[in-house]
Amino acid sequence: MKRTALQQRVVADSEIHHVEPCIAGTRIPVRMTVGSLADGMTVEQVVAEYPQLEPLSPEPVQVA
Repeated sequence: MKRTALQQRVVADSEIHHVEPCIAGTRIPVRMTVGSLADGMTVEQVVAEYPQLEPLSPEPVQVA
């Protein structure tokens, strides 16, 4: 995956979640999606758990 795709999908903004990296366009921390995947959830299950990802899915989850 190109680096630019990562930079467009993950943001760290002082106004959003105290500069914790989040999925762009949401307030969902990257650590939550990575943790869910590490716990054995599929990308589809993560998207179902976080409906805000639906219009963006599944690429942001895969990038995270």
